[in-house]
Amino acid sequence: IAEVKETDNMTQKTLSLMATAAPNLLINVANIGFSPPTPVDGEHTTLLATVLNDGNAAATNVMVQFLDATETRSVPIGQPQTIDSIPMGSSGTAQVVYETGGKAGPRKITVLVDPNNFILEPKETDNTASRTLAVSLAAMPNLVALSSNIGFNPPDPVASDEVIVNAVVLNSGNAPASDVVVQLMDVT
Repeated sequence: IAEVKETDNMTQKTLSLMATAAPNLLINVANIGFSPPTPVDGEHTTLLATVLNDGNAAATNVMVQFLDATETRSVPIGQPQTIDSIPMGSSGTAQVVYETGGKAGPRKITVLVDPNNFILEPKETDNTASRTLAVSLAAMPNLVALSSNIGFNPPDPVASDEVIVNAVVLNSGNAPASDVVVQLMDVT
């Protein structure tokens, strides 16, 4: 269209959009706990996760999954837990019991919050954290028999001599041993 003045055909105005209210769930290493903090192999341990909501809306039905990620393939620990509601600016706690039998050593415990991404959040990258649980060996004796700890009296017997055999059995374990039976055999 032909106009008298072409320089006044355009203008600008800023439109401010309000962010949609949404929760933002997060978990960090400091919010993962263990009770007892350093269990012994075979001891039941409660794993705790405090999930924070730093978004601007409440979150409901928040699923939390605990995993043992020590090996190459993560293994779920118990069933997923559900926190009914986490108001904005608040937190909620999930817990599960972990069986430590046969798992002595460092265990990588991972917590996944909203693992299926059912809750719309502005940031999804802060929904997982891991912490190491140190599971110590159960106290056990370790009995050691060394040939250097076996002695004879007389030291050089002859045929028909009565010989007294002395044997010292050592315990190099971290627990006492009692009612230990020692058997000596003539293997000639």
